[in-house]
Amino acid sequence: MPYLAALMVQAASELRLVDPVQLYQRFIGWVLPRNRACRLCGKPRHDAIPKVPPRFLPCEVASLLPAHE
Repeated sequence: MPYLAALMVQAASELRLVDPVQLYQRFIGWVLPRNRACRLCGKPRHDAIPKVPPRFLPCEVASLLPAHE
């Protein structure tokens, strides 16, 4: 998963017009177990993963986090 996260960040820098949440779902979302819940909001099917910038997370709570890349 860390390797996929690194590739996602690289793809985002190259594909500037792509929605970051769509990149999350393509690169990381499919790898997560179905019963995995987000550490930020508790909803299923996504999670706050270390080294993934908050703008990529499909979570309304992530938008409140400071941007650090």
